[in-house]
Amino acid sequence: FFAPLIAFAYIIWNSGYRQGTTGSSIGKSIMKIKVISEHTGQPVGFGMSVVRELVYLAPLLACGVLWLIAVLFPLWDTKRQTLIDKIFNTICLPL
Repeated sequence: FFAPLIAFAYIIWNSGYRQGTTGSSIGKSIMKIKVISEHTGQPVGFGMSVVRELVYLAPLLACGVLWLIAVLFPLWDTKRQTLIDKIFNTICLPL
């Protein structure tokens, strides 16, 4: 009973709070990248970070091919943004 609650709390903390305030989740920190707003150059904040991560799930749940196109988009995009980054005006930069 408690394991799903702990997992959910961890995801909210890592993808919402940590990534929203510092720009990097644990995985992004290991890969030495951070997510920032294209307009302000600052981390996107808790709410936007959670919504951004949830929107990543939408194409995956709708159709795996859409998700694949969305995440492979940086391969041919000049700014190297995913489709979700384009929607939310975010960009991933190296640390």
